[in-house]
Amino acid sequence: DIVDAHEAFVDELRASDLAYAVLRPTGYFSDMGTFLEMARKGRVYLFGKGRNRTNPIHGADLALACVEAMEGANREIEVGGPLIHSWREIAELAFAAVGKPPKITCVPAWLMKTAVRGTRLFNRHQGELLAFFTAMGTMDVTAPATGVRTLEEHFRSLMESPGPEHEAACIRSLQHAVRRLSLRPAQQVAQYPDFVVVADELALDFDHWLTVCDSNGYVAQDLLVFLRRIDEHLEGMSGEKQAELWTVAALESHAAWERLRQLARDAIDAAGWAPGVPPTPEDEGDHFIPAGTKPS
Repeated sequence: DIVDAHEAFVDELRASDLAYAVLRPTGYFSDMGTFLEMARKGRVYLFGKGRNRTNPIHGADLALACVEAMEGANREIEVGGPLIHSWREIAELAFAAVGKPPKITCVPAWLMKTAVRGTRLFNRHQGELLAFFTAMGTMDVTAPATGVRTLEEHFRSLMESPGPEHEAACIRSLQHAVRRLSLRPAQQVAQYPDFVVVADELALDFDHWLTVCDSNGYVAQDLLVFLRRIDEHLEGMSGEKQAELWTVAALESHAAWERLRQLARDAIDAAGWAPGVPPTPEDEGDHFIPAGTKPS
């Protein structure tokens, strides 16, 4: 269903009069951080035999591909990173980065399919995610090589201690993202240029900084409980069948957004952060480009 939802949107683009380009990345380096976390704990679990291959791409290389796509004539572009690895090789790179001997357990594909069916009975969204990652791990997912950043370098960089300045900056950005979620609707809309989808930006900003802070161990466990409640609520609002929740009208009036504001206020109280209106993303250095605008 995750792939179907994306393709349904692509169909809408094809049928529209909009100028567009669709990029289909094989996967992201940010997703590969899961392997590093498992390696740190001493064992990596793979779906199937781990022989299938992929070439994920770094976000910075993908961003450059997006800029090139804005200037090019191709409407649909497959992109991957510069090197192709099997899933087992990715696991081994993760163990090398953390300095531990490889311990890899392969979970049979049939067992994962059974788990998908069982999970869907209780949580359809989680079941679809599990189905997606199972499919990705049991087939080749490759695309033409793009960029220069390698997964080995990425894993090594994640293992380097970024220092207290990085931690402070990330926590500050997470705090601002949570405070934006807590604002009244008019204040939320005022945080962004009028051509962006405000609801999407609010959720994406929070998801990004929660992932960064959590993966680096910057968030205390007691606060993480409150932040994960926000994350779970956003997951529950997601999906093609709930697209109406992501409009400005829903932001202003739907109970799901009011509940989200309360969860954000709870997290602010738990963290001891000062409430109030944070700087806008543009004031913090983010740049938003209207659709159809070519970069200078």
